[in-house]
Amino acid sequence: MSSQPFVSLGHPPGTELATIHVNPDVRETYRTLQPGTTLPVGTVVAELQQDPATGKAGLGYVMTKLGKDRWDFMLLGADGRILEQGEVPPCVRCHAEAVADSLFGAPATE
Repeated sequence: MSSQPFVSLGHPPGTELATIHVNPDVRETYRTLQPGTTLPVGTVVAELQQDPATGKAGLGYVMTKLGKDRWDFMLLGADGRILEQGEVPPCVRCHAEAVADSLFGAPATE
């Protein structure tokens, strides 16, 4: 979804470049996210990071909507392995402060 990689400010380490990927049917809704917006069950939002110097894959952060106000969080290693999954406390805590439906929306440059 993000046409150009951007510096990820929300996920550590904060110097990685990131791209956002969402289901095609909710791209416009995600792109224009506003308070009160909700996305349908089954929505998947992924931030994939890469090292800006080498281009090598970094961590991946994936959210899958399970139900009203319920999301599954996944932290992926650079090799695609699932490092954590479920109601990961730091993810739940931070995303509770999001703009809408536990999401922060597209980067400002989009």
